[in-house]
Amino acid sequence: MINMKSTIAAGVALCCAMSASAFETEFSYNKNGEDYKVYGYEKKEVYDIAIKINDPTLVGAKITGLYVPIPAENAWITDCSGWVSTELKLENKVNAPNVGSKAAKFDNELLTVDFDEPYTIPAEGIYVGYSFKVVELGEYSSMPIACIEGDAPDALWVHTSRSRLKWTDVGTTEVGGAVSVLVVKLDVNLEGNNTSITLPAESFAKRGDEFSIPTRFVNIGVEAINEIEYSWTAGDYKGSRKYTLPTPVPTGAQNVGTVDVPFNAIDALGEYDMTVTIDKVNGNAISNPERVSSTKLTVIPILPVKRPLVEEFTGLLCGFCPRGYVAMEQMGDTYGDRFIGMAYHSTTYESAAHMPVIKNAEFPIYVDGFPSGTIDRVEEMDPGYFQREWGSYASEMPVAEIEVSVTDPNAAHEITATSTLTFIKDFTDADYKLSFTVVGDGLKNDAWKQSNYYNDDYMEGDYWNLFIGTGSKVSGLTFNDVVVYAKDVKGIEGSVPARIKAGEPVTYNWTMNVDDIVNLAGKKFLNPEAKLRVVAVLLDGKTGHAINANTTRHLDTSGVESVGIEAAEVVSAEYFDLLGNRVDAGYRGVRIERLTLSDGTVRTVKTIRK
Repeated sequence: MINMKSTIAAGVALCCAMSASAFETEFSYNKNGEDYKVYGYEKKEVYDIAIKINDPTLVGAKITGLYVPIPAENAWITDCSGWVSTELKLENKVNAPNVGSKAAKFDNELLTVDFDEPYTIPAEGIYVGYSFKVVELGEYSSMPIACIEGDAPDALWVHTSRSRLKWTDVGTTEVGGAVSVLVVKLDVNLEGNNTSITLPAESFAKRGDEFSIPTRFVNIGVEAINEIEYSWTAGDYKGSRKYTLPTPVPTGAQNVGTVDVPFNAIDALGEYDMTVTIDKVNGNAISNPERVSSTKLTVIPILPVKRPLVEEFTGLLCGFCPRGYVAMEQMGDTYGDRFIGMAYHSTTYESAAHMPVIKNAEFPIYVDGFPSGTIDRVEEMDPGYFQREWGSYASEMPVAEIEVSVTDPNAAHEITATSTLTFIKDFTDADYKLSFTVVGDGLKNDAWKQSNYYNDDYMEGDYWNLFIGTGSKVSGLTFNDVVVYAKDVKGIEGSVPARIKAGEPVTYNWTMNVDDIVNLAGKKFLNPEAKLRVVAVLLDGKTGHAINANTTRHLDTSGVESVGIEAAEVVSAEYFDLLGNRVDAGYRGVRIERLTLSDGTVRTVKTIRK
């Protein structure tokens, strides 16, 4: 998949009222109208793409049409159609919908069709799809499937005439988590004051405190949901309440709202099978079986704050690495104290006499191309995805809260960082360890010039303005979140005990000497204005994934020396694809760069240009 600049303003939204009980609405797995990406097989062939509508609240709704983006010029796409089928089947290797099909219009990158007659959604659900033929390969028509990341089943089925000869749910298989942005137009009949709810699979509450659970409401009634009355049970605990929603869920089928529904305190630790029933909406009793939902509730001694660990891998001679610089700065602005960032500078793209302090082999993850990054060390990703992915990591419940404090350097320039872990449950054989890293903010050096391939690009924003129209080399940058000492970046064995009691603090002291902050050339490289802090990370001993992280206040850096550094410049560059063919500097995708530096060094590296 690659990023697209355009988007489709799709989602699940009420369009307009047709009568007292009938509404036009839209169904899409792209519920928030996200910018789409593209996927495909880079061949001239026929594409069939389908989703399944299998929502019990939409049984009986009428399918009236659909629309979907296809990123291609008009002349590159032919034989467009939209269709409905109770099953996905082929006849003579050709898609054969069994309910209805109609030729579609394709113009300005949008396929649209309005069916001559509506098709009713049955109780067992129904497939809705579209088909087209790619007759010319362009920048995006080679990957013409518009999709976004998502984990819903039956949300991206694909068959093609050459590459996928059988219907395949590629969204859950080869793409690894994607859903179509196809929008299906519906007519829906609504009834009374009605709703369905869905609780998350897991919920958490602090012992002795009132708590709330984010509950998904689907309004299938004829008026907005303003007030609910509900009852609940959790083991021997039970209760009932009336609650006025801070923001009403609008009227109309598939108008969805997430409401933090409050519940009474539970004073005993443990796991509970909790069931919630909506008894009344706006004072009127409802009988919809979907008004009941369950969750696994865990009552814990504390509610830890999850701070995902965001790590970037970069270098001054990497022309694409401004993408990582901008991403890290934007993350800091967006998430403030909850953003824990660490930027590793690599000798692959930077002199050992600049900011690199550990070798690539010592990085916490394997890095395949620059710039690169990871959140919680789970998987490698482009730093441009940090903003999109951070929220899902931040929503996880960590097994422990982590706090960290630090002393200022003593006479011997030593500092001591003290971490305090508080776990939410007991362990007799815990397998965790702590990592400590010193990072620097406000690093500057007149000799540090960032290579920049975005001088003529289109991005906008305060941080992109540092690179757009500023030349192929950018000097005067301030570098933040820079890893300046990382001897224990992969964790310290024995730093977390095997036996742990829920709610009881576990402390560990870590000491280092500030004079040991040197680059791989053995030189001190911090400017007098640089500020240091320590990042503490709780790691899973088996997977190496980060569980939670935190950072200290800034240290007094007045005793840290600064050294001017002469930078080696890139004097020439050659570019090749993976087959060894020479390509130009604008080539997009994976490529090999051969760089010749002013000090005579020649570097060969792999990069990815989006």
